[in-house]
Amino acid sequence: MTSSDPATPAGAEDLPKSFSVHAVTGLPEFHHGDDLVGHLPALEDRDIVVVTSKVISKIEGRLVAVGDGEEERQRAREDAITGQTVAVVAQRGPTRIVRNQLGLTMAAAGIDASNVPNGVIALLPEDPDASARRLRAAIRRRLSRDVAVIITDTVGRPWREGLVDIAIGVAGITPLRDLRGTLDTHGHPLAVTALAQADEIASASELVRGKVGSVPVAVVRGIPWQDGEVAASSLIRGGETDMFSLGTRDVVPATASGAGAGIAAPQQIEAALAAVPEVDGVSTSYAAATIAVHSRIDSFETGVYVGKLLVALRAEGLIGSVASRDPVQIETTVAAAYQGRPVP
Repeated sequence: MTSSDPATPAGAEDLPKSFSVHAVTGLPEFHHGDDLVGHLPALEDRDIVVVTSKVISKIEGRLVAVGDGEEERQRAREDAITGQTVAVVAQRGPTRIVRNQLGLTMAAAGIDASNVPNGVIALLPEDPDASARRLRAAIRRRLSRDVAVIITDTVGRPWREGLVDIAIGVAGITPLRDLRGTLDTHGHPLAVTALAQADEIASASELVRGKVGSVPVAVVRGIPWQDGEVAASSLIRGGETDMFSLGTRDVVPATASGAGAGIAAPQQIEAALAAVPEVDGVSTSYAAATIAVHSRIDSFETGVYVGKLLVALRAEGLIGSVASRDPVQIETTVAAAYQGRPVP
């Protein structure tokens, strides 16, 4: 619907009175090249087949050997995360929240060691939307059924505890149910309401699949859906609509009130300095808890570097305060645990 179209009348949503979600049980352990379609139950036209990304990764050969020793496994895992990372959004100790090559913002780039054999980790499918399209086409060809396919993965949520499943790949179904321009029951036009129905269906399927019972597939029946060729990647907020694209940089002011809990350790400062990309014309030194930034470039670029350094310090559990600007000196202290209270 375009802005010039007449508003849709109130109550025009095509909603079911009920729907069902069926777990597909009794599936085998899948391996590279295995046939998923041959293990699906009897399907009906307009069903929605929901499959975990883990099964797709196994079938598509996205498992990576990480060795047997604990140190070797950890190093291989960190290397894999780095290889899948486009940008680090936040980091606390060894935990990294990153934007991965699919554009998804996830802990550890979505790399997972659960529900896979010992000694391997699972990368996400290389192109989940393409995987969903292939599976849908195979079901149509072999089972003569017109279904939608959703590929899911489990993610954490900012500001809320608990994990949920989201859609990282879709085929057939339109990911968003766009109600913008629709009138509510009081006659007011909805201005921003676009529901992530693919994510909602992914989460509903997890209620019957669970995490520890080896049930990676569910069939959702009774939800009307419109055919579409829109990818799940359309659900990723980006550009000017992403108010938190700077990641940890947005969190730094909220933790400022926790400063003063102790003296920074040299290894914390060194780790923060090492985390900031080198810039020609900028060098640093530190003595005790004070960092000096020596710059031969303009003040704006220097400020950008200092901003990144403040973020890196916070990731190491420190608070940095700019004590002077010419030259730039940053005083560091250990940050107290943030108790959820906003800065006055």
